[in-house]
Amino acid sequence: MKRVCQEIEVSRDAYYKQKTRAKEKLSMNQEVMKLVMEFRKKNQRMVTEKVYLGIKPQLEEHKITIGRCKLLSGQVHLPTLDIGALKF
Repeated sequence: MKRVCQEIEVSRDAYYKQKTRAKEKLSMNQEVMKLVMEFRKKNQRMVTEKVYLGIKPQLEEHKITIGRCKLLSGQVHLPTLDIGALKF
């Protein structure tokens, strides 16, 4: 690993910190997607801004800090709900 880090001119500490941050970000994205899917099952036609307002208390409960703009800009990959797959 030392050689790889030397080749890309990154310290090993920085490499492992980045790796940890990437795992945390993935975990956060998965949790946000889970919350959005649960919310959208009940409120299928809501726009993203209202979805954000609806899940905001749960985000705070899980200590997830994500802003409305980040959610709206698509930096967090939100799943779309397949309306045809829902049973009414």
